[in-house]
Amino acid sequence: MVGILGAVGAGAAGGAVVSVVINAVDKFSKTFAGLNTKLLGVGVGLTAIGAIGVGVMGGLVKQAMSFESAFIGVRKTVELSEKEFEELEDRFKSMAKTIPLTFQELAGIGEIAGQLGVTGVDNIAQFVRTIADISATTNLTAEQAATDFARFANIMQMPISQVDRLGSVVVDLGNNLATTEAEIVGMSMRIAGAGSVLGMTEGQVMAWGAALSSMGIRVEAGGTAISKLMINISSMVATGSEDLKGFAEVAGMTTGEFSKLFKEDASKALQVFFTGLGNIKEQGGDVLATLEELNISEVRLRDAVLRLASGSDTLNSSLDIQKKAWEDNTALSEEAEKRYESMESQLIILKNQFKILGAELGEVLFPIVTKIIGVVTKLTDWFANLTDGQKKWIVIIGAGATALALILGPLLILVALLPAMAAGIGIVAGAFAFLLGPIGLVIAAVAALVALVVLLWKNWDKISGFVGKVGGFIGGGIEKILGSKQAGGMIPQTGLYNLHKGEVVVPARQVSSGGKGGLNVFINNLNGFNSRDIADNLQRELNKKITL
Repeated sequence: MVGILGAVGAGAAGGAVVSVVINAVDKFSKTFAGLNTKLLGVGVGLTAIGAIGVGVMGGLVKQAMSFESAFIGVRKTVELSEKEFEELEDRFKSMAKTIPLTFQELAGIGEIAGQLGVTGVDNIAQFVRTIADISATTNLTAEQAATDFARFANIMQMPISQVDRLGSVVVDLGNNLATTEAEIVGMSMRIAGAGSVLGMTEGQVMAWGAALSSMGIRVEAGGTAISKLMINISSMVATGSEDLKGFAEVAGMTTGEFSKLFKEDASKALQVFFTGLGNIKEQGGDVLATLEELNISEVRLRDAVLRLASGSDTLNSSLDIQKKAWEDNTALSEEAEKRYESMESQLIILKNQFKILGAELGEVLFPIVTKIIGVVTKLTDWFANLTDGQKKWIVIIGAGATALALILGPLLILVALLPAMAAGIGIVAGAFAFLLGPIGLVIAAVAALVALVVLLWKNWDKISGFVGKVGGFIGGGIEKILGSKQAGGMIPQTGLYNLHKGEVVVPARQVSSGGKGGLNVFINNLNGFNSRDIADNLQRELNKKITL
């Protein structure tokens, strides 16, 4: 090699014009060319997996944060030990795996329970489960049911452990009368105060609420009017008023008998009174005149009393239903089981299970996220301390990388994915997403990744060729932006390299192919050697140096 190079140098010193262009294609080049292709393929796969992994981990952390935020509401309103909080949280998760309400919705009910005075893990869990069943089987929302049931229990001094029986009464009444559960509860809330004073049971108050609402009596007007009537009769009984005689006669009893019955069972006494009014109407008597004698003349009260008199059978039936429903305590659970067996409920429960799994995995990532936050904080501090020039270059490089990714990404997918298979992937992904929501998207993403890898492998020749063309196009654009290669000077925009004066960069595409081993030497005669001799000698020397 030294002799040849010396001859070339001497010729140059003697005035010969020499231009040597070596296009080396050797074992190193071939080996690394193949390795580069494989590495590129692996890089694409790893990049896709990494991107999906980052997205999945982000979703897990987000799910865990959602669970944490929901349960913080419970912590704010409930007084429990840390161990009890952990037990309550586990109970909410267990519920979400068997009923079609999310952990967040259950925690929301628990928060309301705490606000309204429900205490203890068992009471809160039972209250939440009952309200969840009611919201799933009636037209009451979870929030409305939780608020009304807790307040109703407070008014009636009902132990919260009996809330499930109250739920069974409401559901059974709603199933058998011409009213809705929301109307029953709304009317019952209006008369609960009077019912509590009269010593009515919780089921009796709900039965009166159901009877009144099923007769079309408005909650705002009728509830207040009937409550007033109940309180007035109670006052008459307590004081032994002569006015009580008229009510006793309508009920078909003496004043003493009616007064005794009212003290023992006010609901039963009122029931007998309205049955008596109904009998007067059926027998052709003057009900309005009777109401005048009883001093029931206020328009709203008179309307409510007349409706109850006409619908005394409904009132009787309602009171019978509540008694059996309270004792059996099965109406709510049976209705809930039917609803939970539906496909819609089963899919919600399945989604809940995935969400719980995701939240638990996300909790494991919390320490990692905390560390990342610390690193990012330090990075922002570091960036803030950079000079304006350094910040400018970081922004330029980031923008260039982003632009390259935006150009290559969609184009690679368009080239790689065959239309038919792409359509199939879309259908499968769409089905998963439709059925399972956010969890379906994760499953669809994994399925799409597998399909993408297969398509990339089968169509790598097309993709690699396309990437080469795109790379050349982008490279040419960058060269135009940053500056072209000039003989004898530095590219002023970057300063990345400097050509010495007299040197010229010859693009590889301008070098003609041919010559042994890819060596092209454009010399006619140099110190007695022709171009073929020089090429052969140079090739042999190069082979000695670069052979593996």
